Amino acid sequence: KVIAAEKKPEKNRVIFSCECINQKNEIVIEGQAEVIAPTKKIRRPKTVLPQIALRRSHSLFADYIVRAKKIGALRAAVIQPIHPKIIEAIDIAHAAGLIDPILIGQKERIHHAAHEAKIDINQYELIDVDHTHGAISKSILMAREDEAGIIIRGGATREELLRAMQKHEKGLLMENAMSYAAVLDVPTYAKALIITDTYINAEPILEVKRDITQNAIDFAQALGIEWPKVAILSGADTINYSMRSTVDAAALCKMAERGQIHGGILDGPLTFDNVISIEVAKSKGIVSPVIGDADILVMPNVETGAIVVKQLEYLAESRNAGLVLGARVPVLMSHINDVNLSTVSCALAILNVDYIKRKYHEGNV
Repeated sequence: KVIAAEKKPEKNRVIFSCECINQKNEIVIEGQAEVIAPTKKIRRPKTVLPQIALRRSHSLFADYIVRAKKIGALRAAVIQPIHPKIIEAIDIAHAAGLIDPILIGQKERIHHAAHEAKIDINQYELIDVDHTHGAISKSILMAREDEAGIIIRGGATREELLRAMQKHEKGLLMENAMSYAAVLDVPTYAKALIITDTYINAEPILEVKRDITQNAIDFAQALGIEWPKVAILSGADTINYSMRSTVDAAALCKMAERGQIHGGILDGPLTFDNVISIEVAKSKGIVSPVIGDADILVMPNVETGAIVVKQLEYLAESRNAGLVLGARVPVLMSHINDVNLSTVSCALAILNVDYIKRKYHEGNV
């Protein structure tokens, strides 16, 4: 507390008695401050102060990279790496000990991209292919023959790669439908958040949503979440027969009760605000084990998922990695904006491959 103890008008001085008390009501600082009092009122222009936001001092992704390095690198089939940023991204991931790249595409264009990136690619295997379609076919064939443990989209278009991946006899299809899981480090959320599906299944039917959900649960367990909490999102919190996503959400929760989906704690339908904010959910009388603590958000369709991910990236400053789940090998599909996030995606792929191998092939999980 500060108290004006004495005035000295002849010298325009004011003596203030100052005292600081801690939470135990103990005096920790005390003393006097002599201040020169102004003889006339001082006015200064209002200063616009910068906005300050408190953020975590660490990345939630760092642990994934550490764990992946201990497991070991995957052979990566990189499709048409004909842009400098793609070359840079795979070189960083290789230096981190996460991938052994196989560059597949037009040799001259790949070397030109490497020259622009100022990176020596002579250490990497390079398969010269005339066009993108051939590079895609070769990468998928290598994955099918266990010569590659991961595919990186590189310079191919998403649509072209997806068409090839979804071919029944020559693609990457397995028992479950494929889906894409984005993993977000959102500064305003306490833990990593998995959002699915944001790339592949445009308007999934209930059977496909079951696969999307199960893929995400297995993936979350691969990241170390023993019982992931899964929020099935919709535009309403109650079942509305004119809104199919609410009916599907309720059905998915019942499927989990009956063992058709396993390993997670599901609830839905839920709206985005009720999932993220405990206060909002309580104000609406919604009680759920996933509100304010969800690990996975299952979106009603790709369009919604893609919009939510981009909103969080550009409005909430999230950092996003991710990969295709449910395929014969993980596939990195997203456009490379941040080369370091591509490294994170490679780490996620390693963790997922290791988990699936231990769970489904060795039975050790």
